[in-house]
This record gives sequence, structure tokens and C-alpha cells, in this order.
Amino acid sequence: AYANTAGRTDVEGCCWWGRGVIQTSGVCNFGKLNYYLGAGAKKDGRTSKYPELDFCKDPEVICASSEYKELKWIAGEFYWMESVQSYNEGGWDYTTELRKFVDGGMTGTGFIDGVSGIVNRGCHNPPCGTGALDGGMERAQNFRKVLDALFDGSPPQVGSSPNGLPPGSPADSGPSMGPGPSGKWYPDYNAQWALGKCVNEAPIPGGRPSYDTGVECCQKAYASQASGNCLSSLPQIPSAPSGSPPGVGSLGSQVAGLPSQTPPTTRPPVSLTSEAGIIINSEPFIGMQNALDSAKDDIDNKLFLYQTPAFQWIPSSIYRYDDFKDSLYVMATEGVAGKKFYIGDSDVENGHVYGLVNIAAFLAQSMKETIQYDACDENSWDLVGGKYPLSNACGQLGQSYQDYHCSPEEAHMECPVDPNMSITGVTHAKWYGAPGPMFCGPKTNDQPFSGFWDHLYECNKGWANPPESCSDYEGQKAGRYDQSMAYANTAG
Repeated sequence: AYANTAGRTDVEGCCWWGRGVIQTSGVCNFGKLNYYLGAGAKKDGRTSKYPELDFCKDPEVICASSEYKELKWIAGEFYWMESVQSYNEGGWDYTTELRKFVDGGMTGTGFIDGVSGIVNRGCHNPPCGTGALDGGMERAQNFRKVLDALFDGSPPQVGSSPNGLPPGSPADSGPSMGPGPSGKWYPDYNAQWALGKCVNEAPIPGGRPSYDTGVECCQKAYASQASGNCLSSLPQIPSAPSGSPPGVGSLGSQVAGLPSQTPPTTRPPVSLTSEAGIIINSEPFIGMQNALDSAKDDIDNKLFLYQTPAFQWIPSSIYRYDDFKDSLYVMATEGVAGKKFYIGDSDVENGHVYGLVNIAAFLAQSMKETIQYDACDENSWDLVGGKYPLSNACGQLGQSYQDYHCSPEEAHMECPVDPNMSITGVTHAKWYGAPGPMFCGPKTNDQPFSGFWDHLYECNKGWANPPESCSDYEGQKAGRYDQSMAYANTAG
């Protein structure tokens, strides 16, 4: 057998490796997902977002589901809400530091360095616990890239008046000339989403996205508005005069450039008085959603990139904006265990900017942890004696994921370890000779131990007799599973 860094020479019960955009791992974290969002809630008679999904029996659903692609994001957002947004240690409070960063003009790397420490090492001021911060500069650069994409170099001032000036400033009494038509249309950000509309009065408030036509503004800024108020509020085409050509009827009830049928909404209507309705009709949610939608192309094509084995950076095939947006809707409106993904403050002008910076910090870590590798399942990377133990699935760098238990108060939530569970990951590293996907399974009489991945083995031998080919995963160029001997992990 070949042991991993914790001394394991088998993969029995080792089904709890990292999954999702920030690598959720361990029986406690998967158990909490199941307890609040999955079949665990249904079993107890509680409502849940995914009542038919059992994250304890099939944690791989986070990466493998084609129906719920947002899960790979939700797993990471759950971690973010549990461990980052709630962080308050040694005089460093996450929310306080975030607001200080925004109010101070979004300069420096102190805030994102603290966040990176929490994610990478468990504290805001590494080295601590597991060592020095890894990839701090790269994480800070990612953060700046996301901020640039979301704000285009000029974030709106938080706490400013609608015209973008500080409250009480001399010019805050309004423009020198009365409101007049502008060449651009922009959303009015009505506090009630159902009543929101697009207007073209000058001046355009600072930080608002603008569009060439009212129709374009409604379709992008109020894309999921079930009431249709935005579109119906636009100037209407006069009724066609009598004698118009056949097929041109009265257009008095139609908006210029708009199809006669209203586009379908992406989600069922939500009661305005429900908790979710209040949230999605709030300024932070509307402002956040509009800013993200405006940056969608940059997010997909400039931020969510991974490096190919040929050292080219191309858009990720796993992490896409639409799935991220769906996950954010769930975690901002429903959340988990009374916690929600922070989207900003409602009591200040442009309070959504705080939420966007929270998102930028989250995406900066995600780009470093998984997106750059186009991976959902944890890659096997802990090299022991020149080989990759298959028991890395149990934990790397001396960790044991199945021993990451919940606190006594939450012990009832964690997943039980089933020694007979068999799961194989769906993603893995893609470099020449890279280890195949992690897997877990019971020990058997024929295979009582686990071996290693030999990344130096040349499996493409068309000239051999008989010929050999690489068949452990699609696109494999070299390497193989070797179960001929037990091989321990790092602590072995």
C-alpha cells in the first residue's frame, strides 16, 4: 500500500474531498449542506431548496449535477458565509474591514490580504496554524481585476446623494438647470422591484448603468421583472392610422421595438411581502444584480479563465456567470442556517457597493483556488516520495477529511461515514501525466490496500506488443494507477 501524508493506505470511507469553487470538504460541511439545503431538511419535515438531493449519500452531486449547476458555487458560498463573513478574531472583523476598505477609496491590499489569510490559512494575519499565506499577490491581483470589471475604474460613492455628490454639499440641491431628456436610459432603482422602470432624465446619477434605448434598459436592468412595469412605462408607438398595410394593427399598447409577447421570466413570481420579495426589491439586490449583469461578458471571458496544459488562458468550461448568478440568488434570498450572502446595506445610497466588494473578494479566492484549474473536484497534488498516493482522497498535507467533525452542538448535522460508499470524481488536473480523479471505495479481499498514481509512466505505446494506450481518463497523455503495493500518505 502507498500512504498519503496522514498515513492512510486505503480509500475506505474517504469520500469527503474538496468540491466546489472553494473546495468544501469534510463530513461536517457536507452534513450542514444536507441538513439545511438537501434531503436532511426534508427528512425532518423542514423546507429546503434541494429536498431530493442527499449530500451525505452523494457529495459528488455538487460537481456532477447537470440540472443544478449552481451547486458548485453554492458550496463555496456556504463556506464563505460560515467562515469568512462571520470572521471576527484578534480585533479584525470582516464586515468592518470591508466597509473601511470601501469608505477609504478601495486602495491598498490590507483588506484582501486579510481575507486571503482567512481562506488559505484560517487567520487574517498569517503565518498561523498551517503556515504562511500561499499566493497572496495572485489573490490580490485577482481582487483588483474583479473590482475593475464591476466598477470600470469608477465605483459610485457610498452614502452619496442620488446625483453622486456627498449629502449636504452645495451642489446637492440639484442641477443648475431643471431635469431634461438625456440621450441615455437608466434604471430608476425603485425600492420596489415590481415598480421599477427606466428613465432618460438628465443628469444620469453616478454609478448607474446606461443604455441607448429604453427597451434595452428594461431588458437588461429589469430582466426578471414579473410585473412588466418597466416595459409598460416606456413611451408607446401611436396607433397605426386607418388604411395601414395588412398586419399593422393598433400598436397603442405595444412598446417601440418590443415583441408583442412578453419574454418569459426566469423564476416564478415572489410575493413582495415575503422575506425573499423584500430582498430582491431592495436597492442592494437591484444594484448588485444590475452591476453584475452589465459585467457579464467580462466575468465570463476575462475573469473566469483557466490555464491549459499549453499555458493558454481560456474561459472555464465549469464556472460560468449564469450559474454563479443563480447561486447568488439562492444564497442572498434564502441562505443557510439564518445566514445569507452579504449583498450590501439598504440604509445608505449605493449601499450595494459593499455587497459587490464582498463578491469581488469571494471571486478573487475562487479564481485562485479552482477556476484557474477548471476543477470542481479536489486535484491530487500531495506528492509523497515522487508518487501521488491514491489515499490523497482521504486528505492531503496530513489532513483527514472524514475526521472533520462538527461541534457538539451541531454534531447531529454531520454526515455518517459509510465504508461501503464508492464514488469517483468528475474533474481532475490536466497536465501531462496528471493524476486521475479521486475516488473512494471499500477494502476488498482482492484489493485490501491502495497504491499510487505513477505520473512518469508512459501509457501511449502503440508500438508495444500488445499495444498500450492511456485509458484512465479522457485526454490522458501519461501516467497510471498502480495498485501493486501499499503506499502511505504524508504522515505515513
